[in-house]
Amino acid sequence: MDCTSSSPSIWGRQSVYVDHFYRVADPLSSPDFGVELGLQDEAVALPTELGETSHPSTGCSRWEELLPDVLANIFHFLIMDDVIIASRVCRAWQTAACMELFLSRGTLDLRPLDHLRGPSKQQYAMLLSIVLSRTASCDCWKIFIAPTYVAMPDSFLVDFARRTPRLRAVSLPLRSAFPLDTLAALLPHWSQLACFRALIHRTATAIALRDLGFMCKNIRALNLLTRIGAEEAAAMVENFPGLWLLQMARCVVTVEALVLILDGCKQLKKLDIRHSKFVDEMDIGMNLMQDVIKKGSSLQWFLYCKDPGSCSECWTESFLF
Repeated sequence: MDCTSSSPSIWGRQSVYVDHFYRVADPLSSPDFGVELGLQDEAVALPTELGETSHPSTGCSRWEELLPDVLANIFHFLIMDDVIIASRVCRAWQTAACMELFLSRGTLDLRPLDHLRGPSKQQYAMLLSIVLSRTASCDCWKIFIAPTYVAMPDSFLVDFARRTPRLRAVSLPLRSAFPLDTLAALLPHWSQLACFRALIHRTATAIALRDLGFMCKNIRALNLLTRIGAEEAAAMVENFPGLWLLQMARCVVTVEALVLILDGCKQLKKLDIRHSKFVDEMDIGMNLMQDVIKKGSSLQWFLYCKDPGSCSECWTESFLF
């Protein structure tokens, strides 16, 4: 694969947050849940209903007597399967496991549901239900990443959205095109969103973008899996004046749409169009791609495949939208 990029630079605290969400939400890259996101806390206090959080300490404590926050720091060095097993030992260990799995870094990342199997998956789901059922307000989470392949009931997502009004970044399930009516039910609760990722059906993309722009005025990063034509590009330009980062990797994109985006999104600094399929609706000539590349080279960060014919990831995707 031959891709190009310009060196990224730091644009302040919020842009660091956007950069890290890009890496976290991209299943092809390694997640980074560090506190340098800026909007996250180093540690989140666990609701007392989940277990005892303090007791008199005299001398050396036995394992089962350690404070949950101390245990959570230890669990941080274990693999996930071991943390899940440890949650079965006692109430304090269960509390510590919940802290490590769901509450320690301001991110609720449920992608482990994609690969966990058998008892581990059941225990993980049970721990999640404990946290959600005993946490009336979920302000501790700034980022929500849904499972990629495991379907989530609409009722769960709507209830979760209602309880997370301060969410700043969301990656919705990518198993299939996300239903437009469900999205319309979620967005009114997430007015503070800055980063958004979803797989959207090609016939609903323009409507979804307009709804997102109307409900969420602070969008800075879009990560889309869909078809982008002139109508969708115009919706981006009109509704997201502060857009900094746009990922359209593995999308179907018209050349005209790329020109509209590059000309109209004045704040755009990062663009990813790797492994996408480019089409020419207007019969204006694919040589216009050279103009796109020229415009894109002025960005601080621009990723594209120079030679799709030699890229093993180009033209091999089954476009679901």
